[in-house]
Amino acid sequence: MTAPIIPAIDAVQSVQGAKSPAAAAADAMPAAPDKAADPASAHEFAGHVAGADAPQTGTVQMHRAHEPHALETAIAHMRADTATLDARYEQAMTQASHASSLIDPSDPMMSMVRLADFSYSTSLTLAQYQFSMSMADASNGLSRSLLKNNTE
Repeated sequence: MTAPIIPAIDAVQSVQGAKSPAAAAADAMPAAPDKAADPASAHEFAGHVAGADAPQTGTVQMHRAHEPHALETAIAHMRADTATLDARYEQAMTQASHASSLIDPSDPMMSMVRLADFSYSTSLTLAQYQFSMSMADASNGLSRSLLKNNTE
């Protein structure tokens, strides 16, 4: 005959003077206070949760005049990324023309590390540049297609 495990554990704990799991949990995390919430405090908390610039309840808010549109934001982001990529490309090409500056005859191990780093960063820059150019080509093709279809 087998005995259920939970009553057996509770019986062993009660003999040894230990608290039951339910009593230990109640001691560790007491019940919530019975005091009702103050309406002013609740409204203040709701204001903090909603944020300082949230519109009042019952109002309809259209787009804000100072916020740029999603397309303008995307274009600005792409232009910034392209400018950064152009700078990295120019730096890589300048460094490639002066590759002897990467080689130190007294420390061949560090020279290998510098050349490997240069090779990795240059190949990554060229791959990103190629991706950027293909995205620009695709967007130009889409624009031409839309303009062509619009004029017909």
